[in-house]
Amino acid sequence: MDSRWHAIAYAVRTREELPEDFDAGTAPEFRTAVFLPRDDPDRRGRSAYPPRVVGLASGSLVIVAHPSAEEGVEELRFERIRFVESGQILLSGWVRFVGPDLDRTLLYNTRGWRAVEGFLREFRREYLPEGKVEAHDGVKFGPPLDLKFRNALAGELDAEERVEATLFRAPERLARGGLLRRRRLWAPGDLLVATSRCLLWITDRDGGACARYGRIARYARLGCVEKIVREREGGEGFLRVGFGGAEMEWRIPVSEAQWQDAGWFEGIRGRRDGGRVPRGPVESPRPPRPPRR
Repeated sequence: MDSRWHAIAYAVRTREELPEDFDAGTAPEFRTAVFLPRDDPDRRGRSAYPPRVVGLASGSLVIVAHPSAEEGVEELRFERIRFVESGQILLSGWVRFVGPDLDRTLLYNTRGWRAVEGFLREFRREYLPEGKVEAHDGVKFGPPLDLKFRNALAGELDAEERVEATLFRAPERLARGGLLRRRRLWAPGDLLVATSRCLLWITDRDGGACARYGRIARYARLGCVEKIVREREGGEGFLRVGFGGAEMEWRIPVSEAQWQDAGWFEGIRGRRDGGRVPRGPVESPRPPRPPRR
């Protein structure tokens, strides 16, 4: 059967389970894999991307496209990857791998999200090393998680993974316009989490808008984090998480009320070097206020 007409992603455990029109004899070795269907074709039968099989090998990911795409086999070694982004907004799903000279995005339709999520759990177990945290209740900054972010966090954590600290900025309902044309909008929410395995950022921030029916998760090994600093720009505060290049960073908005709490995360890199992570917020000097006019 022509796998270009498959519509649902599914798990691939052995070479024998590869689609028949993929050459199993030339496919790289993998421990587990997932089949990602092509994009839904347009009226002319053209798709934005072909079917692909993404496999988990020893210390790497291998990506094999449908033979009709005439693409070579890709290998993404773990040491090249600085952080991973996984997003789902309505029917649009994607997984993105970012590192030096690397920015690779794989798209899929979320009707097959269970198979993709299962594969990503297997990937995280190998990509993210198990660390240690002190025996204490996790440090929690911000309000309690709402249902959406609570479920999103549960979906990103492995059973043995422990949460060390969270910083939550809840989505906020806003009102715009006059009394006769009043619109209700939402400001996006952000959840930053330090776990025994990684630094994790979950948001429903899609550009500058709030994706009410979606979420984006980014995670990185602590050893890949070059810096975490609070900065202010244009009257707005944010945490800048750097990975060694201007194109490889997170800019996590921080409210004025949470500015001091966000300082806790500036010291987390000490854990990578064996240092003690501070147990409370660390305040950095604020820039002087401009004179009133």
